[in-house]
This record gives sequence, C-alpha cells and structure tokens, in this order.
Amino acid sequence: MSMRRLLSLALVGGVCLLWPDDGTPQGAGPVFVVPVHGEIELGLAPFVERSLKEARAAGARAVILDLETPGGRVDAAQRITNAVADSEVPVY
Repeated sequence: MSMRRLLSLALVGGVCLLWPDDGTPQGAGPVFVVPVHGEIELGLAPFVERSLKEARAAGARAVILDLETPGGRVDAAQRITNAVADSEVPVY
C-alpha cells in the first residue's frame, strides 16, 4: 500500500473521531480542506494562516491539511507549525 494511501486512511480515521457515539457530528460547521502542495516557501505560510482564520470564522469543525511537499524553507515551515498549534479549530 502506498504512503499516500496510508496517510489518506489516517486522515479519514482522524476525521471520524469528530463524531460522537450517537452518530451525529459535533457542531454543524464544514470541514475545510487546505491544499499544501509544492515547495514550502514564504508565500505559503500566510496562505495557511489565512485559511485557518477563515475556517474559524466560518465555524468549521475541522481543517484537513492536504500535504504533498518535498520540503522547503524552515522559517516558513515553522510559521505554519505555529499557526496549526495556535488554531482554535482542530487540524488534521
């Protein structure tokens, strides 16, 4: 099984944790999917920060980061890490 498929299954499993035992979703908000593709560069950090703020403003119940990147700038990656850690919306 490919790594991408395993990661996809892990994400689906994580999102399933948002549902309580009675089968109803917690909160009525949407789930945002944020694509993070290509090299991590300085423009990507503000995009992720803005996406997380928009998800919070929309009352999202979760954000899924769709990651496909070979890596890149450490300073931009640290800024993204901080934004995810500070997010009030769960990020998977």
